[in-house]
Amino acid sequence: MSRMSDAVVLPLDDPAADPAAVGGKGAALARLARGGLPVPDGFHVTTAAYREFLFLDTHHGDPAGFMRWAVPPAVIREVARAYADLGGGPVAVRSSATAEDLPELSFAGQHDTFLAVEGADAVLDAVRRCWASLWTDRAVAYRARHGVPDDGLAIAVVVQRMVDATSAGVLFTANPDTGDPTETVINAAWGLGEAVVGGQVTPDTHTVSGGAETRRHIADKAVMTVCAPEGTRNVAVPENRRRAPVLDETQVLALAAIGRDIQDLFGVPVDVEWAAHPGGFAILQARPITTAVAEVWNDSLRGDYLWTSANVGEAIPSVMTPATWSLVRELSSATVGGHPTTGNIGGRFYLNLSPQVAVGRALGLGGLVRRRTERSFGRVPRGVEIPGLPMSRRQVLRAAVATAVPMLKQVREYRKRLPELLARTPARCASLRDRITKCTTKGELLALWRSDIDALLRRDCATLDAGARTGGAGQRVTVRLRALAGDDAVLLTTGLHDTEQLASLGPLVGLAHLRDGDLDQETYVRHWGHRCADEFEVSAPRPTRTRPGPPASWPLSTPTPWTSWPASPKRERTRGVTWKPPTPAAPPDSAAPPTAPPRRPAPGNAPAPRWSAPSPSSEPSTSAPPP
Repeated sequence: MSRMSDAVVLPLDDPAADPAAVGGKGAALARLARGGLPVPDGFHVTTAAYREFLFLDTHHGDPAGFMRWAVPPAVIREVARAYADLGGGPVAVRSSATAEDLPELSFAGQHDTFLAVEGADAVLDAVRRCWASLWTDRAVAYRARHGVPDDGLAIAVVVQRMVDATSAGVLFTANPDTGDPTETVINAAWGLGEAVVGGQVTPDTHTVSGGAETRRHIADKAVMTVCAPEGTRNVAVPENRRRAPVLDETQVLALAAIGRDIQDLFGVPVDVEWAAHPGGFAILQARPITTAVAEVWNDSLRGDYLWTSANVGEAIPSVMTPATWSLVRELSSATVGGHPTTGNIGGRFYLNLSPQVAVGRALGLGGLVRRRTERSFGRVPRGVEIPGLPMSRRQVLRAAVATAVPMLKQVREYRKRLPELLARTPARCASLRDRITKCTTKGELLALWRSDIDALLRRDCATLDAGARTGGAGQRVTVRLRALAGDDAVLLTTGLHDTEQLASLGPLVGLAHLRDGDLDQETYVRHWGHRCADEFEVSAPRPTRTRPGPPASWPLSTPTPWTSWPASPKRERTRGVTWKPPTPAAPPDSAAPPTAPPRRPAPGNAPAPRWSAPSPSSEPSTSAPPP
């Protein structure tokens, strides 16, 4: 076969098989073949062959003319030779236009495909019909609707061995209904895939996430496409197979893995046409997903779970921006058998109680886990049943082990690295903030992200997050509070860690020390200046970035520095009381009224203990200052 740029035939995996030479579909198949994916053997009839045919006898926009005129002899010879080298037999002949399978347009179904074609003359006839399909009314109207010009347009043809498919379908590496990039959706039906892509049958649907099948819907598949002497035809599915699953779980996961490999190869989410045969799977086509789907922030649609915001509602009280949600997903994306442990419902952050309860039940510790769940997330109302997971006990245990092992590794790393992290992270974040402000172009910001910030987020922050998970709240305090306050003890001890101190009280205690003169404003700002209402939201301005002047110029004696913050009248009144100036001390030479003897503070009114810098402990701040 000629390998020149004007070759009329190329091997399927030829490096010269680019979109200009073999069209979008052909170039994608060549890329798959070179990448080692299971693509049926075949060859390309290139755009050079199409243009040579056009140059001789035909005119644009005349489909019938393609069938009236002879194919050039050189094209006939090369196609016949390539078909013989393939071993003859039935083949699939597919159109591949230069404007096809683009990132923004797929041209799905606009050009013709012919299946089970056998014999050199029949293959040449199918090639000519594929050429003609570039100029059907349907294809011309599609291009006009999407603003694709006809100038320079050409079409190639892909010829491949026919797959003896027992089943076929389509795979999406991002959920086509929700746009969720973490979910792979597989449609499957009996026979060839034409009944699926043509909408003639309702296929089975399998959803895979986190390496596990999370949902399946088995459809009533009444029709399937099969090979026939005339090409293909639709026949009724035998009664005993209509409601039977086409794929078992092992096949679903294997197919999803192939989809991930294709997505990695293309670098974008893809939809893939596949076929199953006795030897495995064959990939028939792959193209970028072009349908823009609005992201739906409603993870309650992902399954029958019990969601709660009891332990996060105060820390994340408002609807998250997309930037914040992207960070939350990065740090809180653990799954159990593909079932999420966290989620986004209506833009608010939620925790999923079902996975941990399911693990507890699988271990025979359902009651204990429920009590500990209430300890961490608040009391579950009586009569409310926490749904488990749609998995067998064995599957739940296997999934739990698969999730726990990486977490345990994180915890070990956390314990090993904690002193070093606590010692250097504040200065590191301060340095990064300074470097960020000095970036003047997007390129500089991107370079800084790649060199420093990405590692801070994905490694150091993830390590600190693992440390936060190890904090078992003070059990002695919990037991005593239960005796005194009953169920309210859950609320009172939420967020309490091994140090038996509430990190959320740090800014308040710090203000008391600031008032008493035990620390200066610079020190206070360094430790707590990033704390604020809705501090989990990355777009919320931090006090240290909104108040005028250096910290030393922020007097506590008047509310003036805070008046630039918009507030309701009620908040203004509260603020005025909170920041009421203290009574000035009498001058040394003035007559002071006699003072009463000092008395012991009443219980609950004791002065705050002398302040010292927070020591490295097992309780990292739940809100480390962002870079």
